[in-house]
Amino acid sequence: MRDAMTAQGALPSHECCGRMGAGRSGQGTKELVKVGMSVCLGALVLTGMSSGPSARRWHVLAGTALVGLSFWHHFLYVPGTKKTP
Repeated sequence: MRDAMTAQGALPSHECCGRMGAGRSGQGTKELVKVGMSVCLGALVLTGMSSGPSARRWHVLAGTALVGLSFWHHFLYVPGTKKTP
């Protein structure tokens, strides 16, 4: 039923821009999230090798940001539709 409603225009199609990619092109959002994940991973490694209370705070912040961006990255990709014969 959802496919029929999408074909009629009642529901938006998410094939070009992902589930949460509203307002930006799908490819641009995916690239932005990938860059953010890379930056967070780098910060996580650097702060993990550092010592001190400030490094610990930044380490926790970078880890939290990495988890958040990972969830966002996961939800950007539309699951494949199964075609039943």
